[in-house]
Amino acid sequence: MSRETSLVKNTAVLSLGTFLPKLASMITLPLLTGYLTTAEYGTYDLITTLVSLLLPAVTLQIQSAAFRFLLNCREDEKKIKKIVSNILAFTFTTSIIALFILYFALHSLDVIIRIEILLYFFFDIFLIAIRQVSRGLGDNVGYSLNSITNSVVMLILTALGLLVFKNGLAGVLLALIGSTLFSLIFLSIRIKIYRYITIKALSIQEIKELLAYSWPLVPNNLSTWVLSLSDRLVITSFLGVEANAVYAVANKIPNLFKTFESTFMYAWQENASLAVKDKDSDDYYTNVFDGIFCIMVAVMACLIASTPLLFAILIRGDYNAAYYQMPLLYLGVFFWQFQALWVEYTWPI
Repeated sequence: MSRETSLVKNTAVLSLGTFLPKLASMITLPLLTGYLTTAEYGTYDLITTLVSLLLPAVTLQIQSAAFRFLLNCREDEKKIKKIVSNILAFTFTTSIIALFILYFALHSLDVIIRIEILLYFFFDIFLIAIRQVSRGLGDNVGYSLNSITNSVVMLILTALGLLVFKNGLAGVLLALIGSTLFSLIFLSIRIKIYRYITIKALSIQEIKELLAYSWPLVPNNLSTWVLSLSDRLVITSFLGVEANAVYAVANKIPNLFKTFESTFMYAWQENASLAVKDKDSDDYYTNVFDGIFCIMVAVMACLIASTPLLFAILIRGDYNAAYYQMPLLYLGVFFWQFQALWVEYTWPI
């Protein structure tokens, strides 16, 4: 299979695991904006953003090493066991320490909400690791199916929590926990993760080698953390969680553009890693970069043109002010994704 064919195939497979979940989340959005108060939705947005951006710092990005190192040893089961066992052991240890600290750091929240956040954090941190193992083993179909099932279960549980049981924020957090746990179990069974876990494979030296690759990625993720969360913290501090809810809604449609770019990046990381030693790799990278940039511009133009319709369909409640924040957010997300694209093509894995 040629490099180009492989890239298109992987992009198509991964796009199913990105766009279908995004579609499910868009269907969920009217439920969240319609049945949560602006204060509850603002709190929910802070929780999900904080958890997703704390994970790389807690794990020192060791899950990225899972993909990178498994990519080159897919036929060596002994090496696979060594990599997977040490990554999961390190992840478990650091997550327990983080949960202990986080419990006391969130002392201002209700105990039930705190416990729900911790459970979501614990399951999500392992789900991310297992997903990277799945990609490293070449199971992109399983990776996509996992994302789809996660979003569908989240949609169903959110509808039950808000429409049937009317549990508000607590119900939505329970939906997060349930969908994450279901996805974790589903993917673990699919790739038979138990086959690769053995105490005998645990090695401090192996963990050091994995971290030698992954920890330099942490500053990049922390900078993303600052850029992604600092605005929400500033808005919440000065204007309150209601204003943060409006800002979060304003980001929803522009962030659809990130979905397209991130889908391609997942496929590109594997393709670039396998092609890096080819003699014509520089020309290949340049041609792909030129093509994907043109597609990005076209996608952004279509998304801007469809914004009035999408906003009318997806947004419920008192969020009209969010509409007027979107033009600047479109510019911001475009330039942010363009620089991410440039980094990936300049320094492929």
